Amino acid sequence: EATSGAHRVRFAEAVIDGVLDEGASEAVLEQTLADIPAMGFSVLGVTRSPVLGGKPKPRKRKRGVDRRAARSAPSGTGNIEYLALLGWS
Repeated sequence: EATSGAHRVRFAEAVIDGVLDEGASEAVLEQTLADIPAMGFSVLGVTRSPVLGGKPKPRKRKRGVDRRAARSAPSGTGNIEYLALLGWS
């Protein structure tokens, strides 16, 4: 069952300060991918997101720093996120 509630219970011990450790994150991904065909979809591709989940870190303004460059920097301090492309089975 690909529900966040089930994964929260199963991997509760792998959460530190609200963030799931990398090994557990990969296990959740694999379990979720295994559950998807039962929902009528096929997994066409998966990639790790370059952006971590969670709230962005507050940024202090520094003199001489290009604002555009600062905005494009990856944000978030939380869980590893994955993106999946699904198709109809």
